[in-house]
Amino acid sequence: AQQSIDFNLDGRGLTANVTNKGTVESHPIIEVEVEKPSTFLDVWNGEDYFRIGYPLKANQVPVERNQRVMWDEMTTTIGWSKVSEMEDGQPVGEMKSDNYQLYCSDYGTGKAWHGAAVKKNIPGGLKQDFIMQAYVTCKSTARNQMGRVEIAILDENSNVLSKIAMNDVFWQAEQNVGTMVIGYDGKPGRTTLIHESGDYPTTWNQYFGRLWIARTGNVWEAYISKFLSDSERDDSERFVRWIDEEKYHMAKAAQIQISIMQWQDVPPVEKLTVSDLKFWKVNMNTQGNLPYIADKGDKIVVDTERRAVTIEGKSASNIKDLFSSFPIIQRGKNKLEIMPSNIGKAKVTYRERYR
Repeated sequence: AQQSIDFNLDGRGLTANVTNKGTVESHPIIEVEVEKPSTFLDVWNGEDYFRIGYPLKANQVPVERNQRVMWDEMTTTIGWSKVSEMEDGQPVGEMKSDNYQLYCSDYGTGKAWHGAAVKKNIPGGLKQDFIMQAYVTCKSTARNQMGRVEIAILDENSNVLSKIAMNDVFWQAEQNVGTMVIGYDGKPGRTTLIHESGDYPTTWNQYFGRLWIARTGNVWEAYISKFLSDSERDDSERFVRWIDEEKYHMAKAAQIQISIMQWQDVPPVEKLTVSDLKFWKVNMNTQGNLPYIADKGDKIVVDTERRAVTIEGKSASNIKDLFSSFPIIQRGKNKLEIMPSNIGKAKVTYRERYR
């Protein structure tokens, strides 16, 4: 049977007492909702520990590596300006908000892709190192519907630096395709990192999930994931990392552009929306100081069964302490402890297994 226990903060720390009545050990999932930025997370069970990040030494000062400069919950189109022209689309339609998400209220008419497109300056000026994340929906109600929801990062000349989209481009089939491209049309070194439908043709159908782009130095990362139903937990996902050796794509990010489009006169996908958009400036490491690995509002998930650890749905295995091991709940009594104890709220979920 599946059990779920909250961690409690008492005089001794942030702890959870777990009694595993099964006959064998259990592989738990530990979820932490971060309320205070931290440079590390530990999960202890007796002498065994799991760690990501780096505890601070006495003389070290934490730095905010990922500094959130924009968080738009799409409650209004105010602050977004209409786009007059763009690549691979005619911005002839109207964008509206229903207080929760942006959607296209009128696609207009046109050949190829046409619909609504809006853009906004990234607060605080041009950004060299950044992360962009959007929550988008692409859910059709009939097989003949087609559509595209796309987020583009533009440089100061309004050219596409990178763009990421969820598309339904099949005439008689429902098959969503995720795409991520670096560079504008015709740019030397233009590169496609993702162009697929996930693990199976139907993996990203009825899509609500996360589109994510990062550039740090000359390293680009693209991430598309579909959330588990009724949650914001990543499920079917694709992550690609690419090093721009020739440094073709080093222009600074200036604007974010959202477009929601219809293909010719084919009925558009019923639900094409953007419901949340965040943008972070990445501060590359200042010498000797440790970065915060998680910020207020982030969710950290440690999943022993899958041997996966994620922060805001993105893998954090690169900062796992090599000597630490994924938490295991032994038979009988276990006392789990999370450090730092003021990091936030936490719970452990596990199955009692019998042999």
